[in-house]
Amino acid sequence: MLKTAKTSYLLRGILFLVLGLVCLCTPKGTVTSIAWIAGIALILAGVTTFFLGRRRNESGPGTLLIVAACAMAVAGLGLIVYPGTIAIMAGVFILFEGVEFIVRALRCRKAGYRRWGLILAAGIVVALLGIAAALSPRVGETLISLAIGAGFLGMAAGSFVTLAGISQVEHILGDTRQALSSLADTDTVDAEAEVVE
Repeated sequence: MLKTAKTSYLLRGILFLVLGLVCLCTPKGTVTSIAWIAGIALILAGVTTFFLGRRRNESGPGTLLIVAACAMAVAGLGLIVYPGTIAIMAGVFILFEGVEFIVRALRCRKAGYRRWGLILAAGIVVALLGIAAALSPRVGETLISLAIGAGFLGMAAGSFVTLAGISQVEHILGDTRQALSSLADTDTVDAEAEVVE
């Protein structure tokens, strides 16, 4: 059982390491793949929502669902045809996160938190990265690729640490088995000595 787990974590670690390096080395390819996956998912969601809306129209109002379904399908096609738009969307999201940090920093200042300036500085940096990503899809692609690559590398590290832990447990179990075996041998010798006496 431990051998299977070790093999699994080793293969998983190698896979995540390779995926992380690929993401870090090919930002455009990473973003294009994500855009296609997201696009296909949106199209499928749009199709299923469309049929749900049609079914609702027969029994009640489903027009809003049909409009949402069409919007999902159009967004999905947009991501497939123009994969760089996902980098722009990520930039806008990052910009909003930066603004949220800035607002939070100002609230912390008002509440008397002494280190509100660190939160403000982080918010400004994040907002500037968001603006750069929204205005330049290449920057957005790089940010997305770095985040995903770092995530895969973190998962690889976790797999390798787990592998090391399993090896350590295996070693401890081996020592325990050996100690129990010698203890059993000692008990057998003592029992034989008692029988002889």
